[in-house]
Amino acid sequence: MKSTKGTILPTPSAWESPYLQIMYRVIIWSPWIWLSLFATFVLITSLQIGHLPTYGQPDPKDAGLGTLFYMPTIVLLISVIGTTPVGIVLTLIKLWKGFLQSIRWREVIFYLGGLGLFYLFVMSDVVGLITWLAD
Repeated sequence: MKSTKGTILPTPSAWESPYLQIMYRVIIWSPWIWLSLFATFVLITSLQIGHLPTYGQPDPKDAGLGTLFYMPTIVLLISVIGTTPVGIVLTLIKLWKGFLQSIRWREVIFYLGGLGLFYLFVMSDVVGLITWLAD
């Protein structure tokens, strides 16, 4: 708290920094963006070859028009995995601060839901699409 001529003014918290808020928003959206990008990549490739891609059929790097989606999908996959600890820490801080102030539950649920869906899809690899992507 700062004091100016007898009045006490609140100082902005470091956790309310606009840069931190922007970073948190990017982290919140990244699992959903990856899921959408990967679904588009698989859809375009499937339409070109007539079936879902499988390991080596076709090579994701040589998937025709879908090749445009290959590098962004890989980079975003790595960034979602890499930013997970930061996102969880920021979410825990928001939850902790939420007990003191109002919390944006939509942001927290949106992030945790997207992250859960992302890891469920990547770890289970039911159809073999992640294996195909890692080819």
